[in-house]
Amino acid sequence: MNYSRILILLVFATLVNVTQSYSQYSEFSVAGGIANYWGDLNPSQVMSNIEQSSLGVSLGYHYHFGNGIALRSDVGYYRVRNSDSFQEELPKRQRNLSFKSPIISAAIMAEFHLVELLSRSRSRMLVSPYGVLGVGGFYFNPSTEYNGQTVALRPLGTEGQGLQGNPDIYRSISLEVPFGGGLKFSFSESVAISIEGVMRYTLTDYIDDVSTEYANYQLILDDKGSIAAALSERVDEFIGEAEGSQNSRFEGIQRGNPDIKDYYSGVMIRAYFYLGRGLKSPFNIGKANSPICPEF
Repeated sequence: MNYSRILILLVFATLVNVTQSYSQYSEFSVAGGIANYWGDLNPSQVMSNIEQSSLGVSLGYHYHFGNGIALRSDVGYYRVRNSDSFQEELPKRQRNLSFKSPIISAAIMAEFHLVELLSRSRSRMLVSPYGVLGVGGFYFNPSTEYNGQTVALRPLGTEGQGLQGNPDIYRSISLEVPFGGGLKFSFSESVAISIEGVMRYTLTDYIDDVSTEYANYQLILDDKGSIAAALSERVDEFIGEAEGSQNSRFEGIQRGNPDIKDYYSGVMIRAYFYLGRGLKSPFNIGKANSPICPEF
């Protein structure tokens, strides 16, 4: 079953059937906050994951249809990372893997505002909880630190990708399903702020370059070279043994969990700027600040 296609149909079917009983208007938003990743390298301790948070920023264009429904186009840049050095269990620390990756995303989301922001009066602050659900795509490129250098992991095929009889190297572009919500505060006729958390389920298990099992060290060494072989199995590095000395113990053993895809998330403070009624360009900021009133 193609869940992404079903989600797209649900989002757009909802928007098409909106009863347009209120004014339609546009907003532009800028957001900044922290980004995180959830996958094979996550430690079980919440605080350790929080310590690994990195930068996240995004831009959004919001078109409000009325009745609390809006369509949002969103582009974002995020940094995610994590490391086995934060794991509590010794076997996971011995795995000794780590990564960092930029993420560049683009998504279309439906926003469901529980309290439509009908008034933009300067004399009072309105609060509106909302939820978001959408579909999108993103680019990622995991790397790690090795001997003081940053090394891109994807071309190395650290789980044997690209070797004869093995799957191809994974793609650096994948699909995502963003979902979450927030609280939106209206401060004036033209400006609002929200606190927002959005989780993004992805259709890849390789944001962290970890998914299946340990491959044959010698085959990777012969085909990809010494750095690829060394980064395919880093237990020997952890215990201070010669590179490749432990591979016979681990070849074919689980390295990650291929049954669970990776997630990444952002917790953002988002500033909104009212553009005016109907479809307006983001360059319209400051040119149309008339309040929104119900239409009867």
